[in-house]
Amino acid sequence: MGNRTSQELTYYGDTQTAHGYLAMPERGEGPGVLVLHAWWGLNDTMRAICTRLAHAGFVAFAPDLYHGKVADTIADAGTLGKALDSNHLQAKAEIADATRFLSERAVQTESGLAVIGFSLGAYYALDLAAADPEHIRSVVIFYGTGGGDYSTSRAAYLGHFAENDEYEPQPNVDELEESLRRAGRPVTFYRYPGTGHWFFEPDRSEAFNQAAAVLDYKPGMWEAVAYQQRKFVDWGVWLAARPMDELPHWRVVMRRERDSDSRIRSMARDHADAIVEMRAIVHERGTVSNRDFEMATRTRTQSYRGRKDSALALYYLWRTGEVMTHHRERFERVYALTETVAPAHLIRESDEAEADRFLITKEVGFSGLTRLNRVQDSFHRGVPFDNAKQIREAMLAEGEIIEVQVEGWKAVHYALSSDAEMLRDVSAGRVPKAWAPLETSTTEEVVFLAPLDHVSARGRAKVLFGFDYVWEVYKPEHQRKFGYYTLPMLWGDRLVARFDSKFDRTTNTFVILGLWLEDEALGNDEAFAEALACGFARFVTFLGASKLDATAIREPLLRQRANASKEANSSGV
Repeated sequence: MGNRTSQELTYYGDTQTAHGYLAMPERGEGPGVLVLHAWWGLNDTMRAICTRLAHAGFVAFAPDLYHGKVADTIADAGTLGKALDSNHLQAKAEIADATRFLSERAVQTESGLAVIGFSLGAYYALDLAAADPEHIRSVVIFYGTGGGDYSTSRAAYLGHFAENDEYEPQPNVDELEESLRRAGRPVTFYRYPGTGHWFFEPDRSEAFNQAAAVLDYKPGMWEAVAYQQRKFVDWGVWLAARPMDELPHWRVVMRRERDSDSRIRSMARDHADAIVEMRAIVHERGTVSNRDFEMATRTRTQSYRGRKDSALALYYLWRTGEVMTHHRERFERVYALTETVAPAHLIRESDEAEADRFLITKEVGFSGLTRLNRVQDSFHRGVPFDNAKQIREAMLAEGEIIEVQVEGWKAVHYALSSDAEMLRDVSAGRVPKAWAPLETSTTEEVVFLAPLDHVSARGRAKVLFGFDYVWEVYKPEHQRKFGYYTLPMLWGDRLVARFDSKFDRTTNTFVILGLWLEDEALGNDEAFAEALACGFARFVTFLGASKLDATAIREPLLRQRANASKEANSSGV
């Protein structure tokens, strides 16, 4: 019997009594890894990472820098993160205490301790390596950077970054990589195509994959409708493209944030001169990007929104509605005055009550079914929660929303009244007319679900389909049952298989690494083989691949049809 344990505990440092999560390997000892949490706090995802490290033989410890507080929303996380950064000396002292605590329990090796930091935690991981070179010899950071002097560090650095990251723009990553190399440190940074911030955290549904939901979607399409056709505007604390004709409602939210959001008000106060400067430059030049300003000419900041005061000033003007995104270059925003981007008749504010009803309607529509509780996004957009009942009752009386009781769920949920007919169809076992496919049906063509698709993520696949699905990108390689990036396959109304793959860019080949069927009989099913081939053909087109390698598919019929789909695709069929 092993003695692997994972436990919440209190420890005593030089600064104060502190709290953390300790995970021990089965053999009871191992090298030490310090885990510094993201701005959400010490949540279940961070605990799971510690446990995974213990399974791999490490003693993993995550200090709770928020002292018991955990955020579920971006707004709450931003508040907690800002509070931590405002008292960063205390936070660094607590991290030093945690390092000593871990050092006393880990096996002492020449390679010292490792530290892993996520987003906000990455900044503190980088600082720790420079402040404590005696203990910290390995640093792993996920989508987070930081400025500083790394000449004292003795660590090797490994970084994982998203291609499309609003919180950690590529110039920040490039600057950090160059700073570490100038300090003579071993550096390996990976940038993952098609990913956004939080891509390593399975509980963040913000990583929704649009390619799984839109027929023949290709990368860049959303930018065309947003920045060329001006049908959408991107705005908000998380990446969202909103219909342009909704702008008057969102301008109410912009004004509320400018006047009431403590973070936005602090930004206005702390960077007032830079905001005045950037406002004048936008008026003069027409379009402006943060990349237009060299670091040497700017005041350095420690915000996750940017490392230069110019970045924060432009962000402030964008959040408060003075400027909008004109277009993007390497995913970074290029700003322009709002009046040069949006139609003049939309540059206004809607009525306050109208905006509140709009935001609640938007909330219900986004969720499909919702309880309209305090964690919902609308209540972080300035909708007064005390008025929510009154607004809800009015919307019910006027037929804008309906009450829904789901069998097995205690709480009453709410849905848009426009969805009532579809809900009745579903309850009666019918497929709503609005759900009719534009092209092939899921019976004619297999559909591959994104890892965080609402249908299959967070255990829903097992509850709804009896399909036990885990996105194994977060598991150590030796613990993976199927593969690194395994996707579920929807055929008809069932999840029937999964496959792992990769896109070999050097040969422009879509490579199937493995395919696993729930029912082995499907390996000889002609209809399924044809549907699978159609699905692979569309995926090859989406990737822009010129070849498909189906060698790893074990079933001869499925392999043959997949290869045939490759030939059809290459001929333009």
